[in-house]
Amino acid sequence: MLTPSSALEANYGITYENKIHYVISNTNNYLINTRTQEASFAYVRSFNYRKFNPFLEGGGGVLIFLPIRDQTTQTLDAKQQSSPGALYGGGIAYEISPSFDIRAEYRGFVTKVPTFGVTSPSFDTKRWYNIYYPVVGVAYHF
Repeated sequence: MLTPSSALEANYGITYENKIHYVISNTNNYLINTRTQEASFAYVRSFNYRKFNPFLEGGGGVLIFLPIRDQTTQTLDAKQQSSPGALYGGGIAYEISPSFDIRAEYRGFVTKVPTFGVTSPSFDTKRWYNIYYPVVGVAYHF
């Protein structure tokens, strides 16, 4: 906590199975099964109402895409890729003690679509990927 209503936040998360589908043409489709890791930092602005604290957050971070070599992944050329991006979100925190909150929030992460180092056929879409998801968790205040 920097002040009673603003804070800095550090996050680490992992998704164990995420499918990314590439459509090159009508008959040329590829599916890559991947693990996704996130490391991010954000500024959090909260609005204090007794024990309920709505908040907004924004910051930056990196996503690490790790292809899983299994029967779902349709190319063996896929390589690990890191991609920087922007984090945004908002939600509500319920204070259970001066040091801990229970949070429910909606988060999003915007980054470039991963290419996995595949050049033939090219997975370079030159597009942005908006990953968004609901989150429930516990926050500790220093």
